Amino acid sequence: MAALLLDSLEVQRFRAFRHVQISHLGRVNLVVGNNKVGKTSLLEALLVVCQPG
Repeated sequence: MAALLLDSLEVQRFRAFRHVQISHLGRVNLVVGNNKVGKTSLLEALLVVCQPG
């Protein structure tokens, strides 16, 4: 499996997100926050982007 490095991520109209844009991603990124703020939804959006096909 080839490595995929993203320098930014933009999510529109996915689950509770209307629009979120994250710039300047590094090799390691932490997703932290209180309960029910969208951490899992953000990771699921990333999974959708990385799915083959």
